[in-house]
Amino acid sequence: MEIEKTIIGAIFLAIGLVYAGFPGLQVKSQVWWFRRVLGAELIPSQKTFLVYRLFGVVCLVFGLALLLGTKF
Repeated sequence: MEIEKTIIGAIFLAIGLVYAGFPGLQVKSQVWWFRRVLGAELIPSQKTFLVYRLFGVVCLVFGLALLLGTKF
């Protein structure tokens, strides 16, 4: 059970680092998806970047808690 917790913690940590550190990557991919695949126009606001950063911080905290061995 310990190795699974470590793997999932590392995955959450990686996702959290990408979302918290580089929210522009997700916004660019979301804009591309809306334009190319759905054929719609999307203009992201500053709130979008904030939501991505907050999601990244939550993933970071959860991933660190799993890696450091906190009991859930």
